[in-house]
Amino acid sequence: MQQPPDLVSQLQAELNRVSELFYGTVGELQRDARPVSIRGEGLVQVPPLAPTTYDARQRADGFALELVQAIKNIEAVARSVPEPPNPEEQMARIRTLQEEGGRLREELQREAQVAEGKLQQLHEMHAALAEQALRVGKPRS
Repeated sequence: MQQPPDLVSQLQAELNRVSELFYGTVGELQRDARPVSIRGEGLVQVPPLAPTTYDARQRADGFALELVQAIKNIEAVARSVPEPPNPEEQMARIRTLQEEGGRLREELQREAQVAEGKLQQLHEMHAALAEQALRVGKPRS
């Protein structure tokens, strides 16, 4: 499996893995494990004992190992998250990005005006060509 490109996506992938472990293991235990009394009281409805090879204890231990590994992965990704810059640096970066955005917006507007002018020229040329074609192509009486 390819690792996601950014830290947030990596954290999300690891948390998804933990969720998959919980849902899968709990569903498996509910489906395959024999009923057990919680407080030692008798079971209300004792199912017939069918032979099974399912070992709930072994599966629970396997789940615990997988969960510990997933949590270690989450902690490793969390440790790699950089410290946030101080507020002054953040504000300076925001101002720089806003200035760059303003410059790019102006450049885009200039380019759009140039494109509009060229489009207008094309419309005028098309109209002239169409008019010429209509004059040349008139049937003679």
